[in-house]
Order: sequence, then C-alpha cells, then structure tokens
Amino acid sequence: MLASIATDYLLDACPGCGGHLLVTDNEPPIVVQQVDIVAVPLEIHEHRSHPGWCPHCGKTRYAPLPLSIERGGLAGPRLTTVIAYLKGVCHASFSTIRKFVRDVIGLTISRGQLAKIIAKVSRALEQPYEELLRDLPDQDRLNVDETGHKQNGQEQTNHCRNLAKRFEKHEESYFRFITTPGVEPTNNLAEQVIRFVVIDRLITQGTRSEKGNRWCERIWTVIATCTQQGRSVFEYLEAAVTAWFHGEEAPSLLPRVSSSQGQRAGWSIGGRKVREDREATGRMPPGASVARVRRRPAPRG
Repeated sequence: MLASIATDYLLDACPGCGGHLLVTDNEPPIVVQQVDIVAVPLEIHEHRSHPGWCPHCGKTRYAPLPLSIERGGLAGPRLTTVIAYLKGVCHASFSTIRKFVRDVIGLTISRGQLAKIIAKVSRALEQPYEELLRDLPDQDRLNVDETGHKQNGQEQTNHCRNLAKRFEKHEESYFRFITTPGVEPTNNLAEQVIRFVVIDRLITQGTRSEKGNRWCERIWTVIATCTQQGRSVFEYLEAAVTAWFHGEEAPSLLPRVSSSQGQRAGWSIGGRKVREDREATGRMPPGASVARVRRRPAPRG
C-alpha cells in the first residue's frame, strides 16, 4: 500500500558498542505499515430551495431541487451505499445498522429511514437485475440450485420435489454430463456460490414482504455476480446508486467476455427455472448469478 505519511527512524550510535555509524544504502530499511481509521469525514451539504411569490397565480413557488437531491434525500450516494452494504453483504439488522451509523459515523437515523434507503437501493438495482434475468435464456447451460427462504415464517421455495416426475420431465438433462464435455454431474459449484444466502437466512430469519423479497433477489444477485467477476460489490453498489440518483442507467452486471471465451455463462440461484431443458449442471467461466425468491406451491390434496 502507498503510505500517506512516512516516518524515518535513525540510530545516533551503535547500540552494541556505542560507536559511530556510517550511513549505508546496501541494506533496505525495515518497513512496518500501520493502517488506522481517521475521523469520519462527514460532509453535510445543505440544499436550499428559495421561494418566490407569483402575483398572477397567487401562489408561492419554490425553485426545483436537482433530481439527485430529491431521490437521495437525507443520505448521499456513498452513505446510502454503506448502509446497503451493511444490510446486504454483512447481514446486519436495521437495529445494528442504526447503532453503527450513530456510534461510528456520528449520525442519528431512524429504522424507518433506513428501510426507505434500502428500498431506494433496491430500485437502483432493478434495471441491471432485470437485464441479467432476460439474458439467462440465451445461455448454453445453467447451474440451478435451491435454498429455503421464509417470508413471515412461510417457506418461499419447495425443497421436496417429486423425483420421479422430475426425472421423467428432465431425463436428458440428468445425463447430459455423460455426453457434453465440461458439464459436471453435481451442482456443487452452485451450492458454493449461494452459501452466503444460507448464512443470511440463518441470521435474518427471512423477509416480511414482497419488497423484502425483491431486495434480497437483487442484492444477492449483485453479491454473487460481482464475486464471480472479481468486481468490488461496494464499488458496484455505489455506481448503481449514484446513477439512479441522477436518473441514469446503472452499470450492467452482464459479464464482459473476450472472443476466446465464447458465450457468456449464466447461473441461477433460488430455483429460478429459465428453460425446462436447461437444468444440467456445469463448470463454466466466471459469469453471472441470478437470485429468485418464489412462493412455495400449496400442497395438493
């Protein structure tokens, strides 16, 4: 890391015999870098919309605020990203985030305001999420896996599928690993990709609304996809939030593939069945992951 401050320490005399020391460049110095957190640089920018009286209309008119201020409100794009990162990546509750923002950042904010901020980030991620979802059917192979998720205590995915019916319907997919090079007989890779979803479920105990489900789908997709592509989740979230604040399109989550890699690879998390004949598993180059939270089908009588 490039140091912002450097301090040099020199000996006045030999610590062994007390003799005079000669300056030498034959040996490099011993370097210890210590990293610390400076005071949180909160910037409070006050935006003032001044009024004007119109005698013709008989009304007071206010100067319009920029779109980024109207959409962002109290929290700017970077603070919004920090809150979203704590909620989505760190599995923090609103109470924990509220304490962190209050004690570490120095800002008192309500749980309701935090929920509104998360809803804004969810809307910011809608467009790249839908773009990735539309791209899935064009993939050669998809790795599909399911994990449970609860909304108000109700299971949202169905683990217990009828194996006989599934085998009858997807017989070719089950044995595609025999005839197609590169396709593996297990979905271990998909299970590894969604491990953080299992952790989130154990910590948060699920969601309480459809809005919560949409948030989970989108933030899980961002986390898994950025991880596969070697991109920073925080940097992507900040770019997406900033773009949404300004009414612009968020950066795409579609992987950039060179000509030597061929077609993009697609992944599916949460039991999203894109095409019935594409449930074969396979090891593919880093691509994208899509999370989908679905209602659990009602049991048949």
